[in-house]
Amino acid sequence: MKSLIFIVICGLMQSQALANLEQPESFSPAPSGVYVPQGFDSNDNVEIFFEGQFSDACHKVGLTSHTVDEESKSIYITDLAYYFGNSFCAMMVVPYQKGLNAGTLPEGNWKVYFRHSRGNFVEEGHVPVQAAQTERPDNHLYAPVEKTKFHNALGEKPARIELSGRFFNSCMRLDQVKVVQREGSNVVEILPIAIMERGGCEELAEGVEFDRTVNLKNLRQGRVLLHTRANNGRSVNEIVTVR
Repeated sequence: MKSLIFIVICGLMQSQALANLEQPESFSPAPSGVYVPQGFDSNDNVEIFFEGQFSDACHKVGLTSHTVDEESKSIYITDLAYYFGNSFCAMMVVPYQKGLNAGTLPEGNWKVYFRHSRGNFVEEGHVPVQAAQTERPDNHLYAPVEKTKFHNALGEKPARIELSGRFFNSCMRLDQVKVVQREGSNVVEILPIAIMERGGCEELAEGVEFDRTVNLKNLRQGRVLLHTRANNGRSVNEIVTVR
């Protein structure tokens, strides 16, 4: 009987210990960088990107949520992280990057706030939203870009970005790629504008691959978001270090 009681007590103690290990501490880390693309209108999905880093492997990323206050034209973002303090962790820098889709927003100059560890919200950026001029998802027909790859300047070669994707209509062509760099911004907007040629168009189930390399001149040094627009309100994004 004593042996049975001892086994039960040991089992309860082990269960309690496991329960304690499974309850990490949650907090809201301040981002080390916030990137807010511009050029949105009221029928676009407004996107916000941010990054940070943890000092060890005991930290893990959590959920990100946001609320929109249309009266004050404010977006409040709460990004959660978890700290597992009861376990052994490797001491190493753990970087992370995240993106947030804030949905369509009415016209106006919107402020972006992030919740910090003390619970207060701090303004980290702004995004102007223009009134939509068309019922289409985008003002332009953008190419269906699926991947991008950035290359820093090397010798006489300028910095460049490679775009690739697939066309699913035989009449679709990549016409031009516009590069927009706004003064003081840490975001470079890549606009791959497509056209539809007339006559004999067919749907392509497997798609036809395309690629284009675009030179990026006079980039600001440091961390930069390369924000490439794609069709149907999508985008492909890459945070890079420009040297």
